Amino acid sequence: MIRVKDIILSLIFRKAGNEMLDLYVALIIAGKRTADDKPNGSGGTILERYRQPAIETLAILGLDMHGNPID
Repeated sequence: MIRVKDIILSLIFRKAGNEMLDLYVALIIAGKRTADDKPNGSGGTILERYRQPAIETLAILGLDMHGNPID
């Protein structure tokens, strides 16, 4: 299982990429935001333009749009 620390470090030290997208993905993993289009009470959603790229990045990491592992 991938550790959250490893995911966040890989996002931080990626050579190319969008810093805001990386920030949103880290916030989703930490449970402070969600990529859902409706807030679920856990802290809010992310901007629309970052939603789909964030969902795709999370899927690559094996996580759903709430930052939970995909079974």
